[in-house]
Amino acid sequence: MTTAIPRLLAQAFLNGKLQRAGMIKRGAELLGQKWKWLGPLATRFLKEFGGAKPRLGDAVRFLRHDEGLCVARAGLRIAKWTPSNGVAAMRWKLPEMESPAALAEWLGLTDAEVAWFADRKNINKGKSSHYTYCVFEKPGKPARLIEAPKTRMKELLRRLLTDVFEKIPVHAAAHGFVARHSIKTFAAPHAGQPCLLKMDLANFFPSISRARVESLLITAGYDERVAELLAGICTNRAPRDVAPDPIYTRPHLPQGAPTSPAIANLCMFRADRRLRGLAESAGAVYTRYADDLAFSGASVGDRSALRIVRRTHLRIVRRTQAAEPVKHESPRLRHSRAGRPVQCSSMRTDSHQIAIRIIRVFGCCGCAVWVFHDDRQPPQRIMG
Repeated sequence: MTTAIPRLLAQAFLNGKLQRAGMIKRGAELLGQKWKWLGPLATRFLKEFGGAKPRLGDAVRFLRHDEGLCVARAGLRIAKWTPSNGVAAMRWKLPEMESPAALAEWLGLTDAEVAWFADRKNINKGKSSHYTYCVFEKPGKPARLIEAPKTRMKELLRRLLTDVFEKIPVHAAAHGFVARHSIKTFAAPHAGQPCLLKMDLANFFPSISRARVESLLITAGYDERVAELLAGICTNRAPRDVAPDPIYTRPHLPQGAPTSPAIANLCMFRADRRLRGLAESAGAVYTRYADDLAFSGASVGDRSALRIVRRTHLRIVRRTQAAEPVKHESPRLRHSRAGRPVQCSSMRTDSHQIAIRIIRVFGCCGCAVWVFHDDRQPPQRIMG
């Protein structure tokens, strides 16, 4: 057990806030008593990493080479070891995978197959790639790369979606790719508002990196080694000869994988919290449908609502960009007087709106959206 002490002690230090007293307490619980050298060790640990929580591997390497711990660990024994799976994983009832071997067993694969699907070093290229690629071009907009997973990869991703990512709750402002939510629930809070601000996130899926997905899984309670493999399975790095933009050549969420929408919503949780808080502080309403952000002003007069929404946008640019890796296109402002309808993403909002029906036509047409004002009037087609 003496060879495992640096790793277990690193897990104990990182299993909470990086504060000296808490680290000493967790270390004492692990080792059965409060050793005198635990305090100086915690001080050296905090000085080494500057108070920021490091990766588990970096923490283990530091402890293995710490002279004080090397002298003391010869007579140490483990009294109580707490697994790395956090409270969040137990609360959400996620599958327990405490090691890469347990992950391979849960997926029904060998260790080599898990490493092959994770492809952390970008070894799989050409014929051995797990994805097929198609460049989708739309007039006036940057080209988009559609990455469709092949059969075996798609089966793995669907299982991860059902058993892992769909069990983690998303923010209430997220309406895209969420059960019991739709484009109707996305636009309904903005019905009847005099002013609507629309923003599109730039490169929504490819801007979410493998590191962000790994951090999400660690937050959910998984061991760092397991999170690294799962993040590798859920992300992809496109070959340079097919990528329309260099951002696709870095590990990112592939648009076309079944897990990407759910992971994107989860990675946007903190940004959604900030955006909703900023909107509420300005008297506005905020909802998000995938990469479409919508803010609407309160019904307090046209000029006042215009100022509210514009002020919300300025706060988003100045504050959110500094804290979250979220980029957006130029905002589009829709100003409606006398209760006239305005278009919100692929639908309109109207104070007299009764029901909305969405007819999806798979193929080149995309989707068609119809708005029904009441049962006596014919429907009006607004998109598609």
